[in-house]
Amino acid sequence: MLTGIVCSVYADDRNYSIPLANVDLVVGDDGALHLTEIIHYHFTGIYNGVNRNIPLKSYENIDNIRVNVTGAYYKYTTENSGSQIKLNVYLFEDPEKTIPIQDRDIDVVYSYDMLHVVKFYNDVAELQYKVWGEDWKVPVDHVNTAVHLKSEDGVKYWFNPPYLTENSSWNNSNLLVTSTNIPRNNWYEVRMAIPLNQFTSYDGGQKVNENGALAIENIQHDYANMVWFEEFLFTILPLIVLISLIYPFYIIYQSWGGQLRTKGISTGNLPVNDPPAIVNAICGNGISKQIGDPGIDGFLATIMDLIKRRYLIVDHCYYEEEGLKLKINKNQDVKHLKSFEKTVLDFLRNFEKNGVIRTDKMGDNIEKVHFKKKFLDWRKQVNKKLKGGRLKTMFVERNTLECIFMDSSPF
Repeated sequence: MLTGIVCSVYADDRNYSIPLANVDLVVGDDGALHLTEIIHYHFTGIYNGVNRNIPLKSYENIDNIRVNVTGAYYKYTTENSGSQIKLNVYLFEDPEKTIPIQDRDIDVVYSYDMLHVVKFYNDVAELQYKVWGEDWKVPVDHVNTAVHLKSEDGVKYWFNPPYLTENSSWNNSNLLVTSTNIPRNNWYEVRMAIPLNQFTSYDGGQKVNENGALAIENIQHDYANMVWFEEFLFTILPLIVLISLIYPFYIIYQSWGGQLRTKGISTGNLPVNDPPAIVNAICGNGISKQIGDPGIDGFLATIMDLIKRRYLIVDHCYYEEEGLKLKINKNQDVKHLKSFEKTVLDFLRNFEKNGVIRTDKMGDNIEKVHFKKKFLDWRKQVNKKLKGGRLKTMFVERNTLECIFMDSSPF
């Protein structure tokens, strides 16, 4: 505790933040880019200066680098390692440049030209540029970006990831966008498909002898699907956490042979022999869920049950960068499966490639409409199974006071 207090006091004695950044990007007639970045720093404590690293791809060039500072005296140095330009900006309190700054608000202005960033395809020009990179060690509250073009006519644009965009609009031929808070080690980029008639030459970009418009839109479509899938997973994550917290109490309850009681006398245990989807529909999912209404956790539990019953095989050759891999067991006869279990297998089969289902690649191919249709079909099949009489046998009323739960279990 004492060590923590000492570290906390030391941390509070010296820190900095970036409340705002402005990025001005001018696309030239030949595809060359001129950039002006204004980074607003708030320093608490004593600091000697700041660094700015500008990454470069092998075919990109940078020129005409200038640095200016308001709020302090300064000097700067430039280091070129080939893969990046490192700018070291030293900040001082005095004109002699001997005393480092303390407790100040500083604006550091970087301006430079970049060549060969814009790609010229046969049918369209593409601009893809990170206005905020993942190497920043602190978050930024807002990034205001202005992209200056010849015209907005025919221009298609995207900001990735889309959930970091607060608003965007055109002002004549200038695209203006404001981001939300960008966490540390996160990036934010602009991507544009620009008509070729906005350029007089291709000298400042790079020529690619193929069509690019459709490929750009497909890439963005796949990326949007991946973002949706990740958001879907994060939506169900709290439910998984909740189940993991409740499950130990359920085990204790089962071990002690607990009884589910109403106002009168009741006997029996929770179900033990039915498929997870049926149990999910019978037992409900959350306070507002109605009995007989299967939910998404029942769909996921069906996948787990198919793994347990060896209809799906987990590939144990696991690599972190590839994620979990599943295989459909061709030796298992699916005729013994219920209709809703076959639906789940058919859904997974859409993502099979060379006999393997890579869960980390599902987001690249999943479509929201397709998943919704499969899920609704699966839900109808579960409901049909329940209406076939299973639901009525689960709850037997005795003298309006007693309720018997038949034997069943999730898995």
